[in-house]
Amino acid sequence: MLYRNGYGCRLLVGLSLTFWAFGAGLGAAPVAEDPGAPPAASDHPASVDPAGEKGVNGKKAVAEADKAVPAEPGTVSTEALTVEQIEAAMAEAQQKRAELLKPDPAAPNEMLAERWGVEVIGISQTAGGFMLDFRFRVVDEKKALPLFDHRIKPYITAERSGINLPVPVGAKTGAMRPTNRGKNIKADKTYYMVFANPDMHLKPGDKVSVVIGDFRVEHLTVN
Repeated sequence: MLYRNGYGCRLLVGLSLTFWAFGAGLGAAPVAEDPGAPPAASDHPASVDPAGEKGVNGKKAVAEADKAVPAEPGTVSTEALTVEQIEAAMAEAQQKRAELLKPDPAAPNEMLAERWGVEVIGISQTAGGFMLDFRFRVVDEKKALPLFDHRIKPYITAERSGINLPVPVGAKTGAMRPTNRGKNIKADKTYYMVFANPDMHLKPGDKVSVVIGDFRVEHLTVN
């Protein structure tokens, strides 16, 4: 009946216009900006790479930052070294080692080799100066055997003060010196003994005598 006389159509159109106006009124109306208010935060600030650190741009920036970091003092980058440079460094290290293992020219090595089967390399401070490292090379293992007798107590005599400095003995390691208990003393091999140096009594340049039983070598210079 309503559709027949057109009243129903007009009613529906009127209701539609009313609901449309009501819905438009619920929408967000424009708000005037406050001049003193801080700017609204953006979901993607201009200072941040949208790709992030894991993106292409982020990885590139991190790689460039790593390159800009200076290397720590005393470190050498092996990537920058060539094969020739590595070989030259190894040869230089071997040369320095050979120089350190040269017999002490002040020691009577010809006599020591003939009598005791050893050559004295030298004595130097170690462990921050609180110990002394005495090194010698065996040239005849049979003649050198008395120096490795565990019953003998080696010591160093400071020629300036006359004080005797023994070999330290650890509770677990024992005496810090080689012995022949393993029957493994060999010729052309370097051995060492460590002597105590309390309060750094002996300084570089001091003269000492090394005594191992009947073996005695004097006027060695501490390095």
